[in-house]
Amino acid sequence: MVRLSTHRAVTKTVLLTAVMALGLAGFRVSGQIRGFNGSWKLNPEKTRGPHAKREILTFRVTRDEEHYTVDEVEQDGSLFKTEYTAKFDGKDYPNHNLVTGATTYVRLKKIDDTTEELENRDATGGPVTSKYQRVLSGDGKTITSSIIGANGAIFSVRVFERQ
Repeated sequence: MVRLSTHRAVTKTVLLTAVMALGLAGFRVSGQIRGFNGSWKLNPEKTRGPHAKREILTFRVTRDEEHYTVDEVEQDGSLFKTEYTAKFDGKDYPNHNLVTGATTYVRLKKIDDTTEELENRDATGGPVTSKYQRVLSGDGKTITSSIIGANGAIFSVRVFERQ
């Protein structure tokens, strides 16, 4: 009788260990998209819709957060520069306009290992004013960034190349 209960305990332990190992093998860390790291320059020839005269995106991505800056010269020569630091946690983060001093808010959502969606808001918890969907190419050389209006219509599709 001792042998049978010992055998059952060992079998339970082996099964539990196997189930846990399989579970951990399928578990993926859902951190930031590190492939975005670096500087990216707008390619106007590959871009569809309205776009800046010159635009450079810079991402500094760690396991936990994304620091983003944009440096633009608009078609009329005016400047547009913003920066934020955010996580994929469903919270709003301040997006600082470095030219005017205005603050809006962004919320990041990870779609998959190469795609993120950013929601723009005028105020924390306010309605979405626009969305950006950024997709890193398979070879890591381009980011395609679609700007989507509050009504769901695509405003422009911009292509950035790694610098």
